[in-house]
Amino acid sequence: MNVKYSPQQSDDKWSGAVVTDSVVQINATQYRFDVSIVDYDSRPPILEAHRDSSGALYITVLRTYQGARPAWDTGDYHSIAANGGTVDTGAVVMTGRTQAEVDASQAEAQAQAQVESQLEQIRRYGLAGFETSATLFDMIAKQLGVARPAILQAMLDKLHEVDSTWNGPK
Repeated sequence: MNVKYSPQQSDDKWSGAVVTDSVVQINATQYRFDVSIVDYDSRPPILEAHRDSSGALYITVLRTYQGARPAWDTGDYHSIAANGGTVDTGAVVMTGRTQAEVDASQAEAQAQAQVESQLEQIRRYGLAGFETSATLFDMIAKQLGVARPAILQAMLDKLHEVDSTWNGPK
């Protein structure tokens, strides 16, 4: 497991250990990272967690120091081996998104960017004849790989939002 510390000066005592490749213990609470999740939701003291393409886990944890920050804590990730301790059945399960969900989110963002690009071209070159141009909608839908009605409605909504004076279809 790869751990990066986010230091905070405090009088609170701090303890942490890597129990297994998917379980970390911080201040007597265990946190379990499901191997199918690649992008975890943050939950203090876990500030950020993700898996790389090989499945290796990277976490950033809030760590309190009573004195000066130790010289070994450079702000980089530290590879820490599991100590083989006992996993608590009541461990906090970290939630997040699977790779498929991350990919779908990225694809949705790309599709939205393509719609915005098409709308920018329409704004730049005008709306003349646009009302009857089903071919344009079909082309965009094919580009984005979505059904025509969904993209048609999304674009019409956006066009009305951008240009409230446009009297095209609603």
